[in-house]
Amino acid sequence: MQRQSYEERANLTKHPLSRKLFSLMHSKQTNLGVIANSSKSHEILKLAETIGPNICILKTHVDILEDFTPDFSRNLRSIADKHQFLIFEDRKYSELGEVVERQYGGGLYKVVDWADLVSVHLSSGEKIIDSLSLVGKDKGRGIVLLADSSMEDISCDSSLVAIRWAEKRPDFIMGFECSRRLCLNEGFLHFTSIRKSLIEDTFCSIKISPEHVIGACGGDVILIDDSFLGSGDPEIISREYRNRGYIAYNQY
Repeated sequence: MQRQSYEERANLTKHPLSRKLFSLMHSKQTNLGVIANSSKSHEILKLAETIGPNICILKTHVDILEDFTPDFSRNLRSIADKHQFLIFEDRKYSELGEVVERQYGGGLYKVVDWADLVSVHLSSGEKIIDSLSLVGKDKGRGIVLLADSSMEDISCDSSLVAIRWAEKRPDFIMGFECSRRLCLNEGFLHFTSIRKSLIEDTFCSIKISPEHVIGACGGDVILIDDSFLGSGDPEIISREYRNRGYIAYNQY
């Protein structure tokens, strides 16, 4: 069965931020996200400015930055608004109660003030959703559940847990970071990565194409590691991934 268009799916979701993401994916004709792994603020800002027109998501790891200041998050937010993409902070929250509330809303990074969506582990139990919601829901933020970590490590149990949580809280849970499609509910998003992984102490590239992620894996958003942009012009390379991914989605 062919999936509905991103424009149609914007009307199926119960999450305002998912509706925004589906809409900008349709209007920009892109399902591409890029994972920014630099430890330098200026490099991430330069990358965001360069590839911004081609992406729907920029995924960050703010806690690896060696020179973080509040100016970085403000500048990144400004670039995201300018080029109409969302910021996905891959924080992988796993604490409970006041601790995770402070991690999300306070501390040095104040993630909730600038990141549209964040990633969340299943390991701490369902109450973590309530804690994060207290901080982020009124600000229009959303969360993505880490349903499985790789093509080689798929847990049926964790996938079922993720689906159950999402179905109970579609107003705050946007979807899943996963290696293959988990459910048929078109209101949820599936984020699937193409990245270089450390396997048996040797770096190698996993040969998964945008077409494979969208077709065989059933992904909605393709996340590519920024190392794939380093061999040439990032704008040109990201545009190629953008075109391939969007064409692939409309073929399935």
